[in-house]
Amino acid sequence: MKRIILFIVCCTALLGSLRAQEDSKYLLGAVPVGEDGLVHFTTSLKAPALTQLELYNVMKDWANNYFKPKEADKGLFNPRVLFYEEDKGTIVNNGEEYLVFNNSFISLDRTRFYYHLIIQCKDGECDLDMTNIRYLYNNGREDEKYTAEEWITDKYAVRKSGKKLVPISSKFRRKTIDAKDELFKSAQNALGDYLIKLGAGVQRTQTAEVPAVKQEPTAVQKPVEVQKPIEVQKTVKPAVPVVQPAAKEAARIMVSANGEEIKIDQEAWGGYGEMFGKKVAFIVLDTRKAIANLLLNSNENFTISFYKEGESQPSEVIHCKRLMQQNIKAEEAAKINAGNKDVSASYNMFVGEII
Repeated sequence: MKRIILFIVCCTALLGSLRAQEDSKYLLGAVPVGEDGLVHFTTSLKAPALTQLELYNVMKDWANNYFKPKEADKGLFNPRVLFYEEDKGTIVNNGEEYLVFNNSFISLDRTRFYYHLIIQCKDGECDLDMTNIRYLYNNGREDEKYTAEEWITDKYAVRKSGKKLVPISSKFRRKTIDAKDELFKSAQNALGDYLIKLGAGVQRTQTAEVPAVKQEPTAVQKPVEVQKPIEVQKTVKPAVPVVQPAAKEAARIMVSANGEEIKIDQEAWGGYGEMFGKKVAFIVLDTRKAIANLLLNSNENFTISFYKEGESQPSEVIHCKRLMQQNIKAEEAAKINAGNKDVSASYNMFVGEII
């Protein structure tokens, strides 16, 4: 019973902090406007080991799968790839879907949502630009047409105080930002899957190659010194080596974020490495570890601390910014840490950029 109560208390606290983060997520600056006056949501995916053509082929396969009509929406929407330019590494896509605001037994509130996604690939990098966003909303009386520029920008959707959203357009702004996040995450996961299978995008290293942050009671905590990225050669064999665990002498590993701290198992530690040209740390969590998964899913930044037996101060502290999260199978989790032996389990792999 005590475990259940503790679980409920932790979830309540985490969900409370998550709501606060979500509110700030949609406020000033969340909808950027370019010099052309149009809304542009952009991101850049780094893959130093890949050429423009390789990135183009990965993104083309992803786009062909992502931008196609869903079975339930056939005849209503026509998401599609508009055109390719292989020599320039360009892919232009047309997105069409519903944004659902509320779906209950007595009410269905939604809007049709249209946009373009421009993908520009070059050696080691892939830029995504979501723009030309429009809405077709039926309020029960007639269709209303809006553009993102006149409906969800800071000027029209955020109150002058900057602390609250305007009620009428806020649901459009929130759902558009959520849709953008889902779109970019899908593209990032597709690239991550390819790199993991290729074995050229993830270069895992021994602990000594990434300096730890030592806890100093009387001094300000020193930042992690990130060395020059290791160049990954194209001749790397498509295999993922077993990661040597960091801080073998650690008796306890803690993960903290937003004032919350949770102990994780030794087999959850995946070691250090390099991904998308950045120094990273890997954590692999059994999906049944609900609180730990919720903590990392709910926070962009987190800290990993290693404690030696009998010590109250950590011997090693790593500050991370979440780079990606991906569901992986048991056999993949075992390659990262041999302690993951439950073949019936599924895992979330969290990759944190060391900051």
